[in-house]
Amino acid sequence: MANLNYLRYRFLKPFKSWKNKYLKYITQRQAQESDSYDEIAREISEYRNEPIEVVKQKHKLGPESEDKFYIFKDQENLSKIEVQDFYRECSYYLYELPLWNARACRPRYLCLASSPYLRRNHYKKVMDFGAGTGDLCIELVKNKLEVTYCDIGEQLYDFAKWRFQKRNLPIKMVKGIETLKDQDYDCIFSFDAFEHIPDLPKIFQELVGHIKPNGSLIFSGAFSGGTLHLEENEKYNDFKNLDNLMQNNGLIFQDKFAQFYFYKRVR
Repeated sequence: MANLNYLRYRFLKPFKSWKNKYLKYITQRQAQESDSYDEIAREISEYRNEPIEVVKQKHKLGPESEDKFYIFKDQENLSKIEVQDFYRECSYYLYELPLWNARACRPRYLCLASSPYLRRNHYKKVMDFGAGTGDLCIELVKNKLEVTYCDIGEQLYDFAKWRFQKRNLPIKMVKGIETLKDQDYDCIFSFDAFEHIPDLPKIFQELVGHIKPNGSLIFSGAFSGGTLHLEENEKYNDFKNLDNLMQNNGLIFQDKFAQFYFYKRVR
């Protein structure tokens, strides 16, 4: 299971912990100084034509406010189609994602954490899989990267498209992995998405097929079950199971920073 990169990560982990604290400190301070939470609340208010107070209230409601939330209470009988339909139709993330990201300036944090790796590997063409409301895409394109947005949520897609057009950003957009066809990327990002995906090994195999040789996958590894996180993916909280899934698809561990994994495609 362990390779030289993993041993190096274990050795450097204490130093990375301090860097993580520093990056969180500077990005959270930036969020406070720029008043980003209220700024994004105003943007959602403009898009939805709702008062800011209503936007903030809906942000606090949680996924339980969705009509089809009940399907996750019986995960043993949960179907893939039910899960996909839920994410295609739900509006909860339209409020939750951008405001959650804004509160801690998280897209900026993710870019600071991953940019050295991207530069070291000379990556330019990237995709955010499960991109939600496009927050990370907006930050990535600032770093002169060729960015593609990918998600299945209808409302999320429309809002992200509106945000990109408003900012005049050259971000490509696709609805779902099946629309990628022969596209491939230097690096694919996927944060807070894998834990929501049924039949993850199959989708993962398709996704890896769109990574160039020597390209990378950077993703978060919070697979705890409960609420909207699927219990079938809890096993990937065990690094051995997660690493086996990666190696079975030709990916080799490169590094880890906080809860974010860096894997490179070697075949």
